[in-house]
Amino acid sequence: MKLITYLFVISLLLFNLSMVRAEVAISTPSGTTATSSADTKESNDVKNIKEKLASITRKKDQRAMGGFCKIKDSKVSLVDSEGVEYSVVIDESLTKVYQINGSSKKEIKSSDLKQDMYIVSTGPTVDKSISANVVLVDDAYVVQSGKITEINKTDFFIKVTAQDKEEYTLDIEAGTKQNMINPKTLEIEKIGFSKIKEGDVVHFAAKKDTSDKNSKNRFAAQKILVIPQEYFMK
Repeated sequence: MKLITYLFVISLLLFNLSMVRAEVAISTPSGTTATSSADTKESNDVKNIKEKLASITRKKDQRAMGGFCKIKDSKVSLVDSEGVEYSVVIDESLTKVYQINGSSKKEIKSSDLKQDMYIVSTGPTVDKSISANVVLVDDAYVVQSGKITEINKTDFFIKVTAQDKEEYTLDIEAGTKQNMINPKTLEIEKIGFSKIKEGDVVHFAAKKDTSDKNSKNRFAAQKILVIPQEYFMK
């Protein structure tokens, strides 16, 4: 009887031990899954951080450069106001090219780009190379003020020595908005070309005339505001 009892106890202990081992075996994969899930989450977090850092870096490299278009051997570059030339790398499948017309824009082809057009190129820039995301074709404008040094009443242009010491030739066209400050009333009045005199000060907004190859500073005046000499003699 004792022997039977002893064997029963041994069997019960072995059964319990096997159950413990089974539980350990069953719980191990669950633990592995939890660990794997944690590792995956950590990996995704690291990936997201890297992508954000890369995005910030790309944004820092983004630049917008404006200048006059140069085309040589089918390659496009632009020359900025300082005379520095930047190559514009155009990917036909990615780069968008637009013609700006007032407040609207129209998509055009890169083959529509011509010599001496004024363009603005945006994209990652390394040294003097721009990988263009967008190229905008626009008019080149200058806003300046200075003293009128010459008036040509035959060809309707004036020459101005500006505050930056540059000399500008301004074509006064039919669409040019011409205004003058009345030295007595200080009112702004519309004027004709005949009212402009040498020695007057003029504020102007003008568009680059790319048809004139001999003068880099020849512009078509869009708006001028003349301050007559009499204003300064009060």
